[in-house]
Amino acid sequence: MTKETERLTLASLNRRVEALENIAGDLTKIKNLVKVYAPLIIVAAVSSGIVDGKWGAFLNALFTGT
Repeated sequence: MTKETERLTLASLNRRVEALENIAGDLTKIKNLVKVYAPLIIVAAVSSGIVDGKWGAFLNALFTGT
């Protein structure tokens, strides 16, 4: 592999790593939003009768990990 090819390959890999880091950051933001808003949505669904209490507890555990 020539030095130029190696340089281009490393640059390409660096761009891919940066893109994956950006995706990971976005997924972390989404996870945090779900942890905040999921319980509120579940409480609203249970109180309005859309789901019963058992399903509400299950969904709460599923989305918040508690």
